[in-house]
Amino acid sequence: MKSTKKHTNTRYFKDVILDENIKAYKELSEALDSVDAILFVVPTKVTRLVAKQVAELLDHEVVVMHASKRFGTWNTRTSFNNP
Repeated sequence: MKSTKKHTNTRYFKDVILDENIKAYKELSEALDSVDAILFVVPTKVTRLVAKQVAELLDHEVVVMHASKRFGTWNTRTSFNNP
């Protein structure tokens, strides 16, 4: 997050004030400390890289969930097209 004092992220959410329960961390290891679950929402092309970094830092079991961010589009015939 760009500015934790104002609870905003002007780089990605220009006019949005984030909920005060959302916390920003500079270090991945600090963000992973004592978590029960992890939700990956990163561009598909870096999912494996981020998952490897997380696995190297975790010292306990967690539930892992994944959501994809735009990996392609559908045309009117419902066939898959790469971007």
